[in-house]
Amino acid sequence: MRLKYRKIILFIIIFTMGMGMVTFSVGVDNNNKGKVLTEEQIESAKTADLVKNDNKEVMKLIENYNKAKLEGDADKFALYVNDESMMSKEEFETLQSYMEGYENVDCYVIDIPIEDHYVVYVYREYKMKGLDTLIPGVVRQYVCPDDKGNLVVYSGEVESSIYEFIENTKENPEVKKLINMVDNRIEQIKEEDSTVKTFLDKLDEVVNGETKGDEQPTKAPSEAPDASKTPTSTQSAEATNQPMQTKEPTGSNESETTESEATIAPTQEAA
Repeated sequence: MRLKYRKIILFIIIFTMGMGMVTFSVGVDNNNKGKVLTEEQIESAKTADLVKNDNKEVMKLIENYNKAKLEGDADKFALYVNDESMMSKEEFETLQSYMEGYENVDCYVIDIPIEDHYVVYVYREYKMKGLDTLIPGVVRQYVCPDDKGNLVVYSGEVESSIYEFIENTKENPEVKKLINMVDNRIEQIKEEDSTVKTFLDKLDEVVNGETKGDEQPTKAPSEAPDASKTPTSTQSAEATNQPMQTKEPTGSNESETTESEATIAPTQEAA
């Protein structure tokens, strides 16, 4: 497989735009494993308020996290995550090769019934190199304090009741409304911009294995990667105009994730 093709695959696996679907960043350290939610609290995620741009501390964290990732600054990135190894040097370089930045970022927050623990649905529009049109997307992230009390984006195992709470937010009507809004906007963009449509459709082909071996993906204008529709292997809502059904990652395996913000798995003792 040619090097450029492998880089595009890496980009898709690690930095899929999240269009019409939600990826997520979740995890918790050992000190938090004793904080167990009740069944009633777990179910409350389905009806909890989804509050836009109200938590300034969370917004600042996401701003710094995005900036450090785009700049490829590993030292700064480590300040905003519990596990700095979630981004390799190659992954930073790949992101910088294909993406100019995030614009119009909004943070939609659901409070977890543990102090300073949040599910954050981050809406952002992606400026890709070689494309004039901004592409909207959503990623889901778990934000909580580190051992110094600073809010960070967590990745790794999580206590099972917190995992269930986070998963239940997918059933929240306000979250579904947000996802559908992104889906509809994606479809509108594809109708209005044939270059973006080609870009999105090619990503769909690559992710689903329709482009194989040494086939060279068709280039979009400039050297932008020729791809970018949400993978239907993770049941993209973009492809069906239905709310997404995200496959649950089981760890850090790249083939199981869509955007390497982080991964989530329940702790083994709670499984």
